[in-house]
Amino acid sequence: MTSAFPAATADAREIDASSRCSLSLLFASALAWLIVSGGLALVNLIQAQAPGFLADCELLTYGRVQAYQETIFIYGWAANAGFAVALWVLGRLGGAPMRSMNWTVVGTLFWNVAVTLGLIGMATGDGTSIPFLHLPRAVLPLMLVAYGAIALPGVLAWTGRRQQTTFAAQWYALGALFLFPWLFSAAQIMLLWATPLRGVLQAVAAGWFMQGAWTLWLAPLALAAAYYLVPKITGRTIPHYDFAPVSFWVLLVVGGWTGGRHLIGGPVPAWLASFAVVSCTLLLFHYIVIAINLRGAVGQGGTTLKFVAFGLIAYILGGFADAVTAFRGIAEITQFTWVAQAQSQRQRGHRERQAQGLDHLVTGQAKALQVRHRRHHEHACRRRHQAGQQANPRPQPPFPRRPHLHCRPQQPIHGIHQQRPSQCMSRPRSTVHAQPGTADQGADQGHQQQQAQPARQPTQVSPAGQLPEVGDSGWKDQQRGSLRRSHSQAEQAHGNGRQA
Repeated sequence: MTSAFPAATADAREIDASSRCSLSLLFASALAWLIVSGGLALVNLIQAQAPGFLADCELLTYGRVQAYQETIFIYGWAANAGFAVALWVLGRLGGAPMRSMNWTVVGTLFWNVAVTLGLIGMATGDGTSIPFLHLPRAVLPLMLVAYGAIALPGVLAWTGRRQQTTFAAQWYALGALFLFPWLFSAAQIMLLWATPLRGVLQAVAAGWFMQGAWTLWLAPLALAAAYYLVPKITGRTIPHYDFAPVSFWVLLVVGGWTGGRHLIGGPVPAWLASFAVVSCTLLLFHYIVIAINLRGAVGQGGTTLKFVAFGLIAYILGGFADAVTAFRGIAEITQFTWVAQAQSQRQRGHRERQAQGLDHLVTGQAKALQVRHRRHHEHACRRRHQAGQQANPRPQPPFPRRPHLHCRPQQPIHGIHQQRPSQCMSRPRSTVHAQPGTADQGADQGHQQQQAQPARQPTQVSPAGQLPEVGDSGWKDQQRGSLRRSHSQAEQAHGNGRQA
């Protein structure tokens, strides 16, 4: 390319005058939607950090605000601004005044009305969960018709151009105008109308539309403006311009196949994700050509070129990042990662784990303290029981100790009434009754001797009628001692009766 652009056959002021009102309406609409989108993005960011913000308002929950912001940014700001740029570039390079711009005004009004109605439908719960296609399906046909009315003057400017030579800016602008209605209508048919796809195919179609809307619609609109402004402002030819057509066709042919990279790790055929990885790698040629052709925007003066340079750098770096993160080993880690939100979630999770650790520590200390108190109480009870046994020694029975002794003996003892457990606790010694016959005198003597002995202190019983505060071993020893005393008294009574 020997010059920036050939001399236009018509004055630029005449071309701008023919499209001033229509393009001003598009730019004004885009600016208004951008302000609204920025406010919603701020609200969405606050909700990501503080989930309680506007949580009581069902119309402004986190999910709905995110859908509002995405829809307004794409179909409000980017669409209106992209339409204006494409029409302006096609009109300027066509070399003739714009025709049928009234259709653009009507289409712009209907487009913005459709977007507004779609937002109302989303607020009332009629939206969808498809990325880049959250609007209710009732307004989508209206948007498609409005888009045709807006794009009509651009098509007329291309067909009515005064010269046969075409430029890269025209390729990208015209490609975006023709590819968007194809993407938009195909996505509606596959996902919303007729018999919508289900299951895995729905995810594949949604990924294809989301990636296609970026690589085949929004990116070409931005590149059209860059390819027009850089040589126009700098006054220099585009270096290595021969590679520009190849770069353009690589983007159009390969760009739509990169949507499968969003499905890596999902229940989709392996070849689909592999083809997407290969497509992302092939797109590196497109990004390299863009960097070579438009490197003149970097380091040049002027506010316009600084914005263009910033956009080009972001576009090229984003393309290389997409190619790197498309590989399976990296995509498995970064596929569903949002760095800012992941960082906040990690900090919140760390604080929650610290709180849980403190709770577990306090609970463990409380349980250990309870066990310590219970052991101390049992030890004190054993010590009191042992001290009571040492102060009042009990006579050992004259017969060998039985292996199992109970308050209620299995075999009744002759001359002794059977006792209940409560009687064993409250009365350590059982009352002995002599048998009628010749042993009455001996029994009376034994009874008198028993009354002459000092009364033994009964076992202490708690005021509430509960068992003594001793352990299991102390309670069994007390039962055995009571039975031994009862057996001892019975033997003495029988011995006295035989002596008599």
